[in-house]
Amino acid sequence: MLWYAWISIHLHLSLQPEEVVAVATFFRNKTGRGLLLAAGLLIAVASGPTTVFVLLALVALACMVELASFTLFSEFTQKKGALLAVALQGLIVTVGVIATLYVIDRYGLWATMVVVAAVYLENAGAQIFGKKYGRRPLAPRYSPNKTLEGAAYGWICGSLGGLIFLGLAMWRDSIETPLVWLIVVLVAPPLAELGDWVESRMKRLVGVKDSSDLTRDGTRFIRIVSLSWLFGRQGGALDKTDSLWLVLCVVLPMFLL
Repeated sequence: MLWYAWISIHLHLSLQPEEVVAVATFFRNKTGRGLLLAAGLLIAVASGPTTVFVLLALVALACMVELASFTLFSEFTQKKGALLAVALQGLIVTVGVIATLYVIDRYGLWATMVVVAAVYLENAGAQIFGKKYGRRPLAPRYSPNKTLEGAAYGWICGSLGGLIFLGLAMWRDSIETPLVWLIVVLVAPPLAELGDWVESRMKRLVGVKDSSDLTRDGTRFIRIVSLSWLFGRQGGALDKTDSLWLVLCVVLPMFLL
């Protein structure tokens, strides 16, 4: 893949071959690809509002296509509670997109990145440190790989990342109510864990592992619109954004007060 070649070319002067392979392998897994997507998001923010709105529209559409595939192509949707769970997730995505547009319009792109950073650094921290230090399961029935230790480290990483971007947003005069944003930074990481749990529960009811599982077997148009080609076997658009939508749904009233 192009990104694999790029990493190999630019790092071979300073790293041994086995180290290059290790780095490239990291960016092929869920955490590494998530960090690459986060870097892409920063580039989009730096490109301006038009790029962000286009990206937001594409991701929201991809999430809705995946949710539609649950009801149209899954044989498990007759299971008790499955359709209700899909409808709830659809509502979360819809309100989350509206909340994102509101925050961007009122506070600007860099302020919006405060929430994004808190969410995705929580996810990355929980995965990285959870694998290394995790001992006690957080919710073994629904998410057997999540641990209390991972959630704690994720909370710390998410809050620190949010604070860094909060400082940047205040420096750029995008923040008028720093106390509200400070509360958002503190509550966003645990809410991100909850958002991931809600989507995991829905997927278990529907009977899929990744949100894009059903779209990969569809037409070329469906695969393109759902962004299945972009995420590969590392989940779908909904898997990558479930935490963000729920966090924005919950914190939206704080911005409206």
